[in-house]
Amino acid sequence: MASALIEGGADIEAAAGSIGTPLGIAVGYACWDVARLLVARGARVDALWHAAALGMTTGLDELLAEWPAGATDLCQAFWHACAG
Repeated sequence: MASALIEGGADIEAAAGSIGTPLGIAVGYACWDVARLLVARGARVDALWHAAALGMTTGLDELLAEWPAGATDLCQAFWHACAG
């Protein structure tokens, strides 16, 4: 369904959902096939918890290099890595 909607012109970066972008919603609700589809179609992975949940180690390393020490989002990313 998601693929058909993307083909039909759905905005994969639209930030109107309960968890932000479609990627955030897919990761947040553990819809892994949709999350991977969105990344394959060009969705930005700019949140630490998205990269962690999807096992994107290169992206995670890049984001961690820019992350402020002691940021609380690190715990959220760890939880999503465990769930993913």
